[in-house]
Amino acid sequence: MTIIIEPGDFARAKVVWRNNAALPLAPSLRWDLRKEGLITTWKEGPVIVAPEVSPGLQGEADVYCQVPTDWLGTEIDAKLMVIGLEGARWQEDSVYETAAEAKFELIQHTIYPYAYVYDGDVEITNATYRIDPFTPSAWAAKKLADSVASEAAKNGSRVIELKAYVDTGPLFWTDIKIELTATPIGGVTAAGVGAIGIPIWAGILIAALAIIGVIVAFTILVKTIAGLFQHKALSEEIKATWSRETLISVIGDFEAKLELTPTPPETLAEKSDQELRDYCNVLARGIVPPGAEIPWALVAVGGLAVLGVGAAVALAPKKKE
Repeated sequence: MTIIIEPGDFARAKVVWRNNAALPLAPSLRWDLRKEGLITTWKEGPVIVAPEVSPGLQGEADVYCQVPTDWLGTEIDAKLMVIGLEGARWQEDSVYETAAEAKFELIQHTIYPYAYVYDGDVEITNATYRIDPFTPSAWAAKKLADSVASEAAKNGSRVIELKAYVDTGPLFWTDIKIELTATPIGGVTAAGVGAIGIPIWAGILIAALAIIGVIVAFTILVKTIAGLFQHKALSEEIKATWSRETLISVIGDFEAKLELTPTPPETLAEKSDQELRDYCNVLARGIVPPGAEIPWALVAVGGLAVLGVGAAVALAPKKKE
């Protein structure tokens, strides 16, 4: 059965697995997507660490991957990867199908500097709002990005990535969708997402939109899910766009992650912009590249069994809610 999904939404699945090893296991899973075509590549989803399961017992985990907004009118294949094991554990063609036209169009994609430093739990919030008619030319991308970061910081979170979509059909915008990835509120692990976190994120986004003049009439949908984030690769092109203030802030984050003695502010202030970028390079090399970490328990034990094709029904994509 093919599942209809809207471009920009998350394709989700539930994985059921059994631990056949002699030791407890908490496998790292990834849900990858590929659109139909002669030459296509797989889009990797985020790595999800499943809850630990004792030997002989069965576990469950929810995995997901966002469907790109330009995958219009296409069928989508899906596969389940287990980090540390070769090949797909489960794969099937034409699991999803997208409509020929997308309702929402991406108008802003902001990657915050902390995305190049942080590894760990995140909360991913998808919120759709009906807003008072808004003139497209009045959209203030940087101001929104700064406002979201400021509001999140008040609740002990740091924003990693922000995407904004709107229904661009009408003359004035009336529907807006925000996708936000951030560290858990208050530093609580992402597994704690629930009744408390969701309204806080909804309030943060409504407040930030109001700052740029976008007034929310009512909330259509707000969902927050837990995920695991791996830092993005940092290139010279990206660093070239950063201000001195951003470079100094990122250096502080790198030093904290590497547990180094913080460089005194006056020392950093004396450095040129290029010297700050060079120091960023040195610090960045001290962090394991994205995807390079291997869960040694899986490699050593190799006792993971995904109950799939040819066995019990192990992995069934969830219908879009």
